[in-house]
Amino acid sequence: MNSKNSFNTNKRFNSIVTSITMFAILSIAAIIINSVNSNNSNIAFAQTNNPSNSNKSNINNINTNITNNKQQTSQSSSSPANFTRSLGMISSIQNDASGKPTWILSGQWDLTIPKPLKINQTNPPNAAVFNAGFEMIKTDGTSMHTHTMSNFNLKGSSINGNALILTGTATVSMKEGPVKDVPISITILNQGSLNLSIDPLKTSNHFGNTPIYGTVSTVGIFLSFP
Repeated sequence: MNSKNSFNTNKRFNSIVTSITMFAILSIAAIIINSVNSNNSNIAFAQTNNPSNSNKSNINNINTNITNNKQQTSQSSSSPANFTRSLGMISSIQNDASGKPTWILSGQWDLTIPKPLKINQTNPPNAAVFNAGFEMIKTDGTSMHTHTMSNFNLKGSSINGNALILTGTATVSMKEGPVKDVPISITILNQGSLNLSIDPLKTSNHFGNTPIYGTVSTVGIFLSFP
């Protein structure tokens, strides 16, 4: 009888110990899981914040660069003559003596300004080299011939808004031979288009009563000239 009671007592004791052990294991496991979850949450939070801060920094840098570029563009475009060399194409329709569109012009032109860095509205260019060569052909495809302009002698210059205006004289090749000291006017608008006027009296009104038009294909500051 005593042996049976002792056996039952030991059994209950072992059961209690087992329960306590399991409770302790489960408690420790819960603590470990909570700790891991907390660390993962902190890591995820840090990972979320860092890219956000980085993106904000990058966006601020981009906005700063855009602002600087706009300021630089505004400063560079404030002077239409902020270049040493400009060249482009001649593409124009000219009238005949009666004012009827008759001639198609196609060619090239080249303008060099040796000292551009201090040029502004109060200090326009005081030197320039201009050359041009173009073909003329009637709208019916006949009478093709060529003209050149060279030996440009600058007489005056001005900057009016976004227009660079150069006036002077040049040698213009004609059918009868070169005609010297022909008054011409060169206007470049927004560093994008060319407006070329040639005195009609010294050229027998050969180029009509409207300016010769062209485009600017290259404009920039070069270290040397051809």
